[in-house]
Amino acid sequence: MEIDSAAPTPPKSTSEPVPEVEVYLRLLILHLFLASPSHYSKAFDLAHQTVDKVQALSRRSMDPLGAKVWFAVERIYELSGELADARPYVPDLFSLQHKYAISDHYFLADYT
Repeated sequence: MEIDSAAPTPPKSTSEPVPEVEVYLRLLILHLFLASPSHYSKAFDLAHQTVDKVQALSRRSMDPLGAKVWFAVERIYELSGELADARPYVPDLFSLQHKYAISDHYFLADYT
């Protein structure tokens, strides 16, 4: 009776991480960048990439993380003294809130 000397290797998983996990990790890195004024330029870049990713995904499960990302973006602008430059991004936030408010209204109307 022969015994194989090499153990079979398990197949490698090539699946991508859950988007919420990726956004959460980006949020943690953003807060690390906020701790040091020398990293504000990196924080700007990462914050804008993260906002674009959250908006592109457009998932309801991303809303709580999206709110925290928006807070971090505003905080970055505030700490760097450029709060007025953050204004172009605010209408995007309100359009998302309006979209979800309308969908919640129709969802709740089905049950009343």
